[in-house]
Amino acid sequence: MNVEEIILKNIKEINNSDFKKSIFEVGIDSIDLVKLRVEIEQEHDKDIPDEVWLKMTCLNDLINFYSSAEQRVEEIHVEKLDSSEVELKRNLVINMPQMALEGLSESWLFKEVGDFHWEMLCTNLGVNSSSIEDEAKNRLYATFVRIRIESDRNLNQFKENESLELDGDIFRYGDSLYFSECLVFNSKNRMKINMMTTFSSRGHDNTSLVKGKPKSDFKNMVHKLDSFPKFGQQYMALRKEEIEEITLSGYSITINETVVFQTEYKLNPYTDLNGVNLLYFAAYPVISDYCEQLFTTENEEFSTKDHWAKSVYTKAKDVYYFSNCNINDVIIYKIHLIEKRDDNYVIHSSLTRKSDSRLMARIFAIKNIL
Repeated sequence: MNVEEIILKNIKEINNSDFKKSIFEVGIDSIDLVKLRVEIEQEHDKDIPDEVWLKMTCLNDLINFYSSAEQRVEEIHVEKLDSSEVELKRNLVINMPQMALEGLSESWLFKEVGDFHWEMLCTNLGVNSSSIEDEAKNRLYATFVRIRIESDRNLNQFKENESLELDGDIFRYGDSLYFSECLVFNSKNRMKINMMTTFSSRGHDNTSLVKGKPKSDFKNMVHKLDSFPKFGQQYMALRKEEIEEITLSGYSITINETVVFQTEYKLNPYTDLNGVNLLYFAAYPVISDYCEQLFTTENEEFSTKDHWAKSVYTKAKDVYYFSNCNINDVIIYKIHLIEKRDDNYVIHSSLTRKSDSRLMARIFAIKNIL
């Protein structure tokens, strides 16, 4: 396929007349661009250097790069090591730092498995996280775009002093999109965690992260996938509002914009931001949980024997990340669905930046009632 055909196949909402328009004007999704770059590079067996990619302003620039000999640059040949599975393990004990509300801390869990994903990625790039940069020497950050946790039991059933094992594999689609599968388990409990990240560099602030890929002299040992995995396809479909429901732990959850409850959340910089001053990916579900209990504890319909936070525990959660925010931003939290089914609550909520109404995340949860 030529470049034009690949573009039209991957970005169905445009036509040839859009090729000369600016990428910003056409409104192409950033993840679509990352996927498009991978598809073209694989089809033509030639990478687009970052210094060229970052200067492209329209799709015609992409076409011209492959059609014009003057714009081609000499390829850098780097040894690529093959691996059918890149695997890491961790052994942990559930002590007080791992606990909250008489069970396993959800905040700790997100941070731990996120760090596990990071470790698998960095180990197989052969560098420390702080050294990952693109060809233009921009610092790159592994940006989580989706995390799904599905457990056999709720977090309250993971108890103090129990041992936990983490066992994980990581795969990639191209050099920018990474997918990991992680099992967290002991003799009594088991949960499966799927994660998806891309790489981003910071623009003028946290609201303008630019997608990129690590420079080519890293020895990338992560197994390369031949096709875009279903986990990523689902993320893209929801991001583009092309699906009306998702399934989580056997429950079908309808996606709609009905607002059951809405409130504002002001960031706590001491708990919500990470070491590079971005809103921590692990803070998104915690912000959602905090705002959720503001609603449920004030409504008799959701009355429980004890406080909501000690009576309803996460069993499954699926977080779709779309954007970040600055330290002085205010977040609008909305509940779109909260419904009791069997012995669980099924919940769909979202986070939006107040400053520009940009959707930051959709969060789906299955919470078990004690």
